[in-house]
Amino acid sequence: MPTQRAHGGAQLFNVPLTAPGFRGLNTQVSATLMPPDWATVLNNAVVDRFGRVASRKGFDSFQLPEVSLTLEDDPGGHLLQEDGSSKITLRDDTTGIPGGVVQTFEYLKGDGTTEQITTSPTKIYSGTDDPTSNEITGVTFTAGNWQFMNFNDLCIGVQQGYTAISYNGSGNFGSITSTPSGTTPQGNCGTAAFGRLWLADADKQTIKYSGLLDHDDFGSEGAENAGSIDMTSVWPAGMDEIVNIVEHNGRLVVFGKHQIIFWSDSSSSLKDLGLNPLALEVVDTVRGVGLISRDCVQNVKGDLWFLSEHGVVSLGRLVQEKSAPMTTISTNVQDILVNFIRATSAADITNYRTVFSPRDRFFLLSMPAAEATFCFDTGVLLEDGTARTSIWDMTPTALAYTRAHGIVLNGKSDTGLAGHIGTYDGYVDGTSSYVFDYESGWLAMGEADSYLKMLKRISVLVATGGISTIKVKWGFDFDSSLSFSTQEYETAEALNEWGVMEWGLGEWAGGQKLKDFNIPANGTGQYIKLGVSVNIYGSAFGVQKLDLISKVGRLAA
Repeated sequence: MPTQRAHGGAQLFNVPLTAPGFRGLNTQVSATLMPPDWATVLNNAVVDRFGRVASRKGFDSFQLPEVSLTLEDDPGGHLLQEDGSSKITLRDDTTGIPGGVVQTFEYLKGDGTTEQITTSPTKIYSGTDDPTSNEITGVTFTAGNWQFMNFNDLCIGVQQGYTAISYNGSGNFGSITSTPSGTTPQGNCGTAAFGRLWLADADKQTIKYSGLLDHDDFGSEGAENAGSIDMTSVWPAGMDEIVNIVEHNGRLVVFGKHQIIFWSDSSSSLKDLGLNPLALEVVDTVRGVGLISRDCVQNVKGDLWFLSEHGVVSLGRLVQEKSAPMTTISTNVQDILVNFIRATSAADITNYRTVFSPRDRFFLLSMPAAEATFCFDTGVLLEDGTARTSIWDMTPTALAYTRAHGIVLNGKSDTGLAGHIGTYDGYVDGTSSYVFDYESGWLAMGEADSYLKMLKRISVLVATGGISTIKVKWGFDFDSSLSFSTQEYETAEALNEWGVMEWGLGEWAGGQKLKDFNIPANGTGQYIKLGVSVNIYGSAFGVQKLDLISKVGRLAA
């Protein structure tokens, strides 16, 4: 066991934790010994592109007018640059959307421009900075849980029990009337693919498809016209219901609650126009796994990730390993995630939201009733196919990835901003701070595991852009009560390779600086865990390295 002598006294033992927690959160084995690359608490965090646990970004509202900070607002200098300018932009409060935000969507127009569509429980609005001044409802409803889709220069909306609606970029939304015959679907889900609308009807068993490039034809017949698919005799494992319809890899994928059906076109007669509905056939099925909520499936880097009752699942891997035991993306947090699902009512599950951000390299699952959002890193999966995971206290009821703004979402209800939409940006939740929190597992230290350790100090190397107070935590021998020490620190001089080069190109832009400092610690035990907690308010924060320095005592009993 490598040690040093401290002036002839007991041996000193140094345990370096480089990029601690970079494998993400693991709650499955949190009561056992773990290597330092796992975390047992990882809140309001991401794993950055360099493998470090770092603070997530915040919520930057479109609706709050900007108010710059001055030295009088911040006499301690915590949020000001060296020249006295503000590191962040705080904003004054406004009303936001009455009733709160239910959905938001980016309407892509034929001329290449975009328009943000946002719903409340009874209204539909357009725009970002002041959506309440641009209401485009046009129809009557008592729930705003619409699913929107882009189709042939139109924005189409569907919701259970309501006739599908459309909007052409001017005026208001209006109900779609099927012409020259037929009835417009009134189901909860659908997709625009292969030149048609494929919409579930109110019975959750019928898929109605429109005429080719014709959003208001659900009654004509023929290969280029409208028709329907009856799913009642198709489900391979007993009766189910349509939860969502998705196009994937040239196939129409129909998600039930407990099974998945893949439809494809066996002919080539209409390949130049898209899939021929008259030649559709079932080409594959998956039993025992389905989608629990309509808005919980996303295209992730050419794969489909979706939320089942078993956790977050990769469709590609599920089909490939159909006969093997199922491995979920969320395996490392499986129990806590599944318990949240089981504790949530069916009505509240319909409010789950997901989004994939290629810009931020993660898949978010927001569970408002559980007051938790799971962040799954999509940059590089772990060797077993699972994703590095963290949990956030930001739980939006509306999520969308947009070309214009990246992630668009609504604010946190406890900050009074549930009626606001904005972007995932900055390091303030509207006008409120949030807490980054990391804890290691009970550290496995090789042959030192057999000895008692007398903790002397903890060395911490962090990167941030401002003055802050850091809380360093430690505990012994599986006792959940942790000791801690707090220290206010000021960043050291900017280092070029952090402030200008690699740290100036991405999420750490703005002159982030390194600080290495020592925290006195005490206590004796056989097994140790460490943690770091910081209040985030205007500056990013990341943990580069931790060092645990202790004296090695006798063999543990």
